[in-house]
Amino acid sequence: MTLPPIDFDGQIVKPMRGVYSCPHKCGDKRYHQPTWKTEKGFRKHMEVCPKGLTAAQTGADRADQEESEREIFIASHPYAHAIGDVVNFVHQWVKLPAYKNGRRVRYDEVLGFRAIRTTVTKLTATRQGNMFPAYICGTFLVLEHEIIADEETAERLAAERQAAHEAHLKFSSDVR
Repeated sequence: MTLPPIDFDGQIVKPMRGVYSCPHKCGDKRYHQPTWKTEKGFRKHMEVCPKGLTAAQTGADRADQEESEREIFIASHPYAHAIGDVVNFVHQWVKLPAYKNGRRVRYDEVLGFRAIRTTVTKLTATRQGNMFPAYICGTFLVLEHEIIADEETAERLAAERQAAHEAHLKFSSDVR
């Protein structure tokens, strides 16, 4: 029994050795590519192929929908700061990671805290379950609840957080 060629996303797929295989090579590279002995099974795969045109269109539609939701949220939510406003916040970064080259080199990562005063360059929203208002300040994404009223308070909070983290590291090393 010979199988007919099938048009798949603008490509003609001809069966090889009595089976169809996906032209997008959508299977795991470590194993043999999936094959189908019937035209019906291959057509069912065409609808859900993760690398096919329909999947790409669905992903693009999802990204467009996310962007439109973000635009609607930005337009409807009253932001406390506008573009060009100067804001203060405490930035946290990892000074020394717990893992290096896939190996554990210390028990706890060493964190650093500093107060940053910067200008809001863009209004945006971030999704963490729900939409939250956020600001883009240079290279930082700052959530609205992270913004601190004045620079002295931000510096004091950064010093407090740094001292608390160093106390945590000391306590952790004493317990070990």
